[in-house]
Amino acid sequence: FPVGVTTVNCSAKDASRNTQTCTLTVTVLDNQAPKVTCPGILRNSTLTLPYRMNFTMPTVTDNVGVNYTQLEYQSGGFTFPYNSSVSYFVFNSAPSTVIFTFIAVDKAGIASSCPFTLFLGISNQTIDVTPPTIVNCPSTMVLSNLPSYTALAPSAYNSSFANFTFFTDVDAGVASITWPSINATDNGTGIDSAGYLSLGGEPQHCTQ
Repeated sequence: FPVGVTTVNCSAKDASRNTQTCTLTVTVLDNQAPKVTCPGILRNSTLTLPYRMNFTMPTVTDNVGVNYTQLEYQSGGFTFPYNSSVSYFVFNSAPSTVIFTFIAVDKAGIASSCPFTLFLGISNQTIDVTPPTIVNCPSTMVLSNLPSYTALAPSAYNSSFANFTFFTDVDAGVASITWPSINATDNGTGIDSAGYLSLGGEPQHCTQ
């Protein structure tokens, strides 16, 4: 019997042609969801954009037959429909990740879904986790010409300023201190931006 309600008519006839009939209904319910299979996580890398990444189209089987399927993908926080007859995706930027969802609904209206992910990286890309090295950083300096005050040497970023003049927060005068040029080196692509000295007090003034 197919899924759904089927009417069955039964009849009996004797030798005198007397007839009796009865009717019964047979109901078949489908409680099995479609079985869907997705390709999983696919990774690739490139140096050229746009880049076309192929994938194996998801498959579905069902005990009573499939009513329809649909494919959609998520990118940038939004969900878009995707042509289920196209088994590739074109990336316009890298690195980039696209999450697909394959949905199948059988003839009984039961749905199943499975996700798969496409990730496109940059060929030969390495991640630099080593911070720059500050060279020739002086130690703590104590000013003896003014009321007791300690000027801390720079600790965070590099500065090429060799001469530094600090105006104290008391009207006791001005002290000038000098240290060697401070430089920075890096194991990666170089120093991205120059930093500033952390002076701690206001006002502050630096001269080269």
